[in-house]
Amino acid sequence: MNLKPYNVDLIVSSFLCYQSCALVVFNVNTTLGNRAEPSSSVMESFYVGYFLTSVVIFGSVGNILVIMSICKQNFYKKAYYYVVLHLSICDLISLLLPSSHSYKSLTSEYWTVSTALCQLTILPRIFFTAGVLFMVVMSLLRYRAVCYPLRPAVSRWKLHLASSTVYVFGLLFRIPLLFIFDLVTPDKCFDPWPSTTWIITYTVALFAIQYFIPVVILGLVYWKICSELVKQSKIIKSMNASIADEEKERWFFQRLAHNRNTRTFVVSFAIFVCFLVAGSPHQIAFTLDVLGVLDVNGRVYYEWFRVMYFFGVSAVNPLIYGALDKKLSSIFKRCR
Repeated sequence: MNLKPYNVDLIVSSFLCYQSCALVVFNVNTTLGNRAEPSSSVMESFYVGYFLTSVVIFGSVGNILVIMSICKQNFYKKAYYYVVLHLSICDLISLLLPSSHSYKSLTSEYWTVSTALCQLTILPRIFFTAGVLFMVVMSLLRYRAVCYPLRPAVSRWKLHLASSTVYVFGLLFRIPLLFIFDLVTPDKCFDPWPSTTWIITYTVALFAIQYFIPVVILGLVYWKICSELVKQSKIIKSMNASIADEEKERWFFQRLAHNRNTRTFVVSFAIFVCFLVAGSPHQIAFTLDVLGVLDVNGRVYYEWFRVMYFFGVSAVNPLIYGALDKKLSSIFKRCR
């Protein structure tokens, strides 16, 4: 992906300005339109809406900074940061989902006004699914770099092929939603599924592809990486105890490589932990609701699960990069 820095600045700055202004307008309209004394449930809905708005703004700013940092410093030429760039793009676009939820919480209305806009809501869902799959790709790249360091770097065409496959898979898996997204006056954006069996089958498949399978793969891969890093650390310490002068250069190189892999592993593992902790309550509650085991309709705790879900999955990643990745944190420090 060959993006020039000034083009990236213009694109992401325009996106952030548009999204932030839209959210501010939503908040002002809601506040002015609500003259009566609100009930506790209405106030709770307002709090959810304001927190979702904060998540959108916080996540948008952070992901934009990550994209700018990678593109300005040409880090996208490296396999790891190439995937990080795509992950940040997916997180940025998927933040349109909490924007729509925020508008609904603050105004008690859907923001869509036409069938075309209803169907466009599939776009952030595609990028959300793709973002989860990019996390899996990133973990596999880390596993390859740590466990097989002598192998040649992944070629560009393989990276392009992998990213294209992720996007195509996200699109194919979300296509069924196009058959139910439709404007139903006055305030609904989708028709009911043709049958209960269809929605249960799709929800279970979505839970598996978007949460369960990635969590299992990420957990196994990062456990293997951690075991390999511990093994390498013991070898380096044993070499340090009886190192010869002619081996100092090789030992120093191995130690630097080990430290670099450890730092990158900590960043990737922290993202996985946030995804696991923040995504579990919402994913499980939503699946149980579709299966008929739990009723989350109108439940306040489910709305807070949603806030935690979007914060931990799409908004907190830039904070992790800025705090733990020294190469990316430089532009965070210079941000005004």
